[in-house]
Amino acid sequence: MSNAIVLMLDRLGSGCLGPYGNTWIETPAWNRLAARSMLIETALVDSPRLPVVYDSYWYGRHALSARHALDVPPLAERLAASDIESWLVTDEPQVASHALARGFHERVTLPGGEAQAADHLEQTQLARLFATVIDVLEEARPPFLIWVHAQAMEGPWDAPYELRSRLADEEDPEPPRLVEPPEAWLTEDCDPDELLGYQQAYGGQVSLLDNCLDVFLEALAASSASDTTALLATAPRGFPLGEHHYIGRREALLHAEWLHVPWLFCDPRGGGAAFRAPHLVQPPDLYATVLDWFGLSLPAVPIWGRSTLPHLLETELAVIRELAASTLGHERALRVPAWFLRHTMTGPAQLYVKPDDRWECNEIADRCTDVASRLSELLQVFEAAARADDRSGLPALDDLLRGELE
Repeated sequence: MSNAIVLMLDRLGSGCLGPYGNTWIETPAWNRLAARSMLIETALVDSPRLPVVYDSYWYGRHALSARHALDVPPLAERLAASDIESWLVTDEPQVASHALARGFHERVTLPGGEAQAADHLEQTQLARLFATVIDVLEEARPPFLIWVHAQAMEGPWDAPYELRSRLADEEDPEPPRLVEPPEAWLTEDCDPDELLGYQQAYGGQVSLLDNCLDVFLEALAASSASDTTALLATAPRGFPLGEHHYIGRREALLHAEWLHVPWLFCDPRGGGAAFRAPHLVQPPDLYATVLDWFGLSLPAVPIWGRSTLPHLLETELAVIRELAASTLGHERALRVPAWFLRHTMTGPAQLYVKPDDRWECNEIADRCTDVASRLSELLQVFEAAARADDRSGLPALDDLLRGELE
């Protein structure tokens, strides 16, 4: 009998975790989880807007889809029809009030805490949420899905001050004591110490999350359901920390700091352990993955999502998933293995080399006009296919777009 837990950790960018190459913030719990998990190297959200990306998670359709959502059974209702108990545990009002949340058997909503720094880890909002999840784990009856959405870095940065101060060198000024996440456009003459302080404060929250994950993983290992419960950890969006002159949550830019998120799947039977999947994966794939884990078929009507269970990705050619697009209003972004293209409302297309230019710092559209033009056309093809939820409309890429030229 299979169970599953989805950990959705808001504003957790992949670049702040050890398994994705970070060496500044210690994340031992994430490292241990990654050693037992399949890790998706390039998971990209299809929209940085929370209600939109949750439609993708719970309907299996891309954010660009133009099809009527109601002809697809929402994830929780699909599970309920197969007598799979579903729980939603969250401290995020937008998720708790989402129309599709009504399909869960049980909904546990934690009130937001006071915006003040905690003296101890267990006093933080994130620790309280994980403690609630552990209680739910003891109460849930197999087969079950426990969907956890944590505000994480979207909520108050209330980690004990010690966690951020550990990230300061002796010659650094003391990190700020802010609790409300910062919001600022950075000027050319921005004080680098101020920016560093924001990054240290964010890092303190990541350290808090790592501690909470450690406690949760121990509780899961000790539970009676440990041998049958899969764990999928990801995020609905990241958090800009000045990479493109902005730090905060309000302004959305279709860049890696917003779009590139972690995605780890831990199979209790050991499938895919330590496998790093090069495929491009997006939120609609989570819908198909959960259904596949429980042995349930996809809807008869078209959806965009495809299962990402380890036994599939270990044998599937990466070229089958070599296109990913994101949308925000009239703006679009397209990722292929070797390139990243942004189309904005206010200027020409922007082009970046992947994976070398991780944070999209060197814009080269004027030096690679042919590539930019081809990707712009490909973006239109992708959008037409996604509107119809028809992946068969996606063309195969050549070696230049895959980055396989010598």
